[in-house]
Amino acid sequence: MKKTIFLFLLLVGTLSINAQKFEGTIKMKLSFKGAAAQMMQAMSPSEMVFKMSNDKMSTKFSGGMSSMMGKIISDGEKDYMIMDSQKTAYLMDNTEEESVDNEPEPKITDLNITEKVAGYDCKKFKVELPDTGEDQQVKLFYVWIAQNFNAKFYSPDMQKGSSNAKVYEKLNGFPFKQEILMNSEMGEITTINEVSEVTKEKIDASEFKVPDGYTIKPMSEFNMFGN
Repeated sequence: MKKTIFLFLLLVGTLSINAQKFEGTIKMKLSFKGAAAQMMQAMSPSEMVFKMSNDKMSTKFSGGMSSMMGKIISDGEKDYMIMDSQKTAYLMDNTEEESVDNEPEPKITDLNITEKVAGYDCKKFKVELPDTGEDQQVKLFYVWIAQNFNAKFYSPDMQKGSSNAKVYEKLNGFPFKQEILMNSEMGEITTINEVSEVTKEKIDASEFKVPDGYTIKPMSEFNMFGN
């Protein structure tokens, strides 16, 4: 169960972004294909809602086990997982992790395909990640990068110099759609994340703050059930 939960957290991490100058709300649908798709869909969120303002962002989830969670917030300097049921904010801190600057470069192929996603023109790319061993969960994915959209991808979970970080440094844009081929303990799964709605609007600053009265703990103490 714990491995499955952190597989879900890995998925969420890959969707975190630096909003740059964009302010507003982006809704993203999640779905799965493969032998374990039904099980994964039951545990994972069916939708994520991002609220962004400059370098701040919050992410709320609906569906699956995400009902136990509040949201993930980034205040521009630190990232927290908010667990409302526990009145706890877990600090997502990777400052102690080693740099992986020597990791091989990913192979990115421009497929010369442009498709509309949520009304935006998006270019499709094939991404092949270098082989890092038997436990590697993702080796191949496809990503649709929105053109003329003033936001860039960023994940606080990515180690500096890692293949995943290098992918979005090179693509230099916002992923409106991803098809991620994953090898998990439940078998092969294709995860599909797709933006369904974009709304430009003013977001209140309180959306990006740890609620009053919540205890802040390191992510190493994270427990979904608060035990």
